Amino acid sequence: MSQPPEVRQPTIPAGPSALVVEILDAFLEWTKTNQAPKTYRWHRDHIQNFVSGIPKGLTVTELKPYHVTRIMDARDTWSNSTKNGFARSVQRGMRWAAEQGLITATPIPKVPKPARESRELVITPEEFDDLLARFPDQEFRDVLITCWETGCRPQEMMKVEARHVDLANNRWVFKVKESKGKKFTRIVYLTDRAAEITRRLCEAHPSGPLFRNADGEPWDKNAINRRFHRKKKALGRKLCLYHIRHTFATRMLLAGVDALVVSELLGHKDGATLARVYAHLQRNPEFLHSKLKAANA
Repeated sequence: MSQPPEVRQPTIPAGPSALVVEILDAFLEWTKTNQAPKTYRWHRDHIQNFVSGIPKGLTVTELKPYHVTRIMDARDTWSNSTKNGFARSVQRGMRWAAEQGLITATPIPKVPKPARESRELVITPEEFDDLLARFPDQEFRDVLITCWETGCRPQEMMKVEARHVDLANNRWVFKVKESKGKKFTRIVYLTDRAAEITRRLCEAHPSGPLFRNADGEPWDKNAINRRFHRKKKALGRKLCLYHIRHTFATRMLLAGVDALVVSELLGHKDGATLARVYAHLQRNPEFLHSKLKAANA
């Protein structure tokens, strides 16, 4: 009777002499198996940036907070939120290794990092027109206008393809397995302006991502952030696409659109997130007075 083939177990790095890159590779393997795909990709991108910036032979014993902060300081196109996430990801990888018994304790329990930025900044229509004027290329204008008109998540804009588009009903449809959280179908509703852009891009790109730069490459987070970074001085502040999404929600609420409808447009499945994130409107006297007058009209 033949014997079953021997299963070779992978070598697991351990101890203070283990290489940092090996420990973090093991963490990513665990994350890929045990965490949501979006969480895995988030850690993967941050950790790839980290390991590409440290000496190849760096061991756990040699790892210091300096190795993390030096890379953050060198990335002037990263927002404070990105830098914060980068440091937290590396720290999480080393904590995981300690929890798994691969190392005695994390060598970087504390890392100086900037606080995450607030997304409460609101862009006025006049400021948005000025923003558009500073980006004459159609490719990036399509990104800005679509986000302004629909309030879609930046990642939804970056991954939408012609197969997601239902132009007969002016919408994008992401089935459950492609939606955030993978629990509900996500529908992005299009204004006429956004539908026209979508229709044009579907004709240009019948397969693959619709939104692409002038070189034909799909937009990604880093490329978009670099565009905003170059205009930071001229604009007087640093912007990101989430500021446009936040502005969309604020505009809808101030225009009197029901909060549950706004939640649906944003892709929230209940009003709790909207109430928490946009609580600042409850402190806006003009907004509250307008609601009082409307209720008593």
